[in-house]
Amino acid sequence: MPESNITDCFSEFFANTVELPPKDRLLVATGLVELMRRSAQAMPSAALSMGHLLVSLADEPWGRLQFPVTHTLLGAEAEKRVFAAGVAKTDLIPVLQKAFMYLLAALQPDEDISADVLLDLVSAVAAEHVTSGKKPAAKKAPDIFTDALVARAFAPVKVTPALLEQLDADMVYFRGELPGAKLGPDTRGIMFDTKIGDAHVLLETGEYVRIKPGMISVAASRDPDDLKLFPPGLLLQLTVASVNLFMVSAINKEQESALNSGLAGKLIGPYHKITVSTADLQPLEHVFSAARDCALTGVVGATGPIGASVRFPVPDTDMAVVIDARTDSSGPYSVSRLVRENENGTETVIMRHEKPRLFTTKGIYIFPTESDGLVSVSAIF
Repeated sequence: MPESNITDCFSEFFANTVELPPKDRLLVATGLVELMRRSAQAMPSAALSMGHLLVSLADEPWGRLQFPVTHTLLGAEAEKRVFAAGVAKTDLIPVLQKAFMYLLAALQPDEDISADVLLDLVSAVAAEHVTSGKKPAAKKAPDIFTDALVARAFAPVKVTPALLEQLDADMVYFRGELPGAKLGPDTRGIMFDTKIGDAHVLLETGEYVRIKPGMISVAASRDPDDLKLFPPGLLLQLTVASVNLFMVSAINKEQESALNSGLAGKLIGPYHKITVSTADLQPLEHVFSAARDCALTGVVGATGPIGASVRFPVPDTDMAVVIDARTDSSGPYSVSRLVRENENGTETVIMRHEKPRLFTTKGIYIFPTESDGLVSVSAIF
């Protein structure tokens, strides 16, 4: 643009704004030059946009802004408020721009606006920006039960031959019979042989079974090397089950008292104990018996969707224990989970037992949670 045109334009501007004090006229003129200077790289489109703004918005009540907008919005106080809210430096300008747009929306012909209003808008937008920018907390995956989690709720003792002697018990490797006359995998357990009727076995899976003494599918041991492999979870189950084992005459009162006093280990922290009748497990046991009956008639594995589920609420909490029994091509099995029942009718799984029970759903279920203490279900008689 020729220099004479620049001076002519501003001379015309000074002549047409005599209502303004001389200093204000000069401030506006230099401000326009500053706008053009900062927009130079985007010319001529920026000039067209600014021209459109000046023409379209000339009648707006700009006089209601009782403070220097540029100095306030781009000043130290506004910047301080943005960073105090936790906004990243890279997001400073977007936050200020949004506050500026809110300021324009608040402009009314009958109400003055002070600098404090703009600064409050900056603070509010900054807080909103931080809140909306926070990623929702990652949904925690449910715990999968392992013996390592037992330490959350139980301090086990070291299993020695002397301990088993005191308990009048043996560690066993158990191989139960599966449908089709097959033997299951070696499963560790603890056996109490009262010499009267069946021996009582509590398996590391939590299953409670009765066996005929001397069965070749059960190998008893008190060997120190074997005892090194004794699962801590089985000690916890034994402690939890002590009263129930006494009630079915698996152990005597002296053994039960010893277990209750911490012979196998000590419970730690909150404890939610549920005792149910084995009759409550009947729908699950039916799945097992039906699969065995099918095997006896030569039908192996599931021939359709066979299964059942039971639920036991944990008293005075929003939790429940869910036990499922299913049949697949290999036969029946059972798994369990501890869930939290949400207000909207959904549920969140807290912990799963994914190692299947292959012989029965009767026994002990333990859930040593991270923040809700120990939850157990006993179903032995």
